Amino acid sequence: MEITDLRYFHHVAVTRSFARAAELACISQSAVSKAVRRLEEELQTPLFERTTRRVVVTEAGRILHRHCEALFEDLESLRREIESVTDTATGVLWIGAMEVFSIFALPNAVIALLARHPGMQVRCVTMTPDEMQDELLHGRIDVGLIVGDAPNAQLRYHALGSTGASLVCNPQSPLAQSPVPDAATRAETAFVSLAYFRSGAHPMGPTCVIPDYGRPGPTVDSLSAATQFILDGPFAGYLPELAIHCQLNHGELIRVPTAGPQRELRLGALTAQSPPRLATVTLLECLQTIIAEAAIRSCGRR
Repeated sequence: MEITDLRYFHHVAVTRSFARAAELACISQSAVSKAVRRLEEELQTPLFERTTRRVVVTEAGRILHRHCEALFEDLESLRREIESVTDTATGVLWIGAMEVFSIFALPNAVIALLARHPGMQVRCVTMTPDEMQDELLHGRIDVGLIVGDAPNAQLRYHALGSTGASLVCNPQSPLAQSPVPDAATRAETAFVSLAYFRSGAHPMGPTCVIPDYGRPGPTVDSLSAATQFILDGPFAGYLPELAIHCQLNHGELIRVPTAGPQRELRLGALTAQSPPRLATVTLLECLQTIIAEAAIRSCGRR
């Protein structure tokens, strides 16, 4: 039996879906089906009962799944022992991240990680904290990057730093025309807000609400969309500075003076493994450095 085929089988057994297994493995659904078929032919027994609505693991499939989990635990233990001797990370690192990380900090951290450990493969997926929690507890990702506290006591929380959530607009906005915008200008400003329409709330919570003044503008569930609205339109909004580092650096977005202290977002990581893999530790170290130095770090644009 090929390890790769067993991994694809494991994905199907855990997710009860060939389509979801293909997403996790970053391959086509037909490739997953062929891998399962090879195993079924070698073992001469069905591993799944397939219907149009669901996938059910057979008794033989449950036995194979149990042995797969033990095998993968042994392989991970082997990897850790080798890494402790060579100080070199290998294999695939699965990362779930909120968008505040994915726009600037995470790409730079992964570049630094791969410079130290060129044999690594990295898979980055944008997720909500609830999705990360489920994926971590089921062993489908290695680390989750979140805003705020750990949502589950079973997961280990690693503090990475913080970033300000500033009120910003584009240079052509009336809000940017004077050091302190007058009341009439503030009242006429339309504000972009962030919300996950499925739950009615955004993980960054009260940092992303409309101020007491102004009027509602577009509501979106993506930082990238919110940023583009503010870049191209007559809108303002509270955005995490870490995610708009490049636009602030080049003067494409302007901070609007507000009363009171700047809002701060706590940034952290979640892991289920104890201790975390060498690749995870290296990634978190790189993220801590990038977050701490974000205000002075180049965004890579000229």
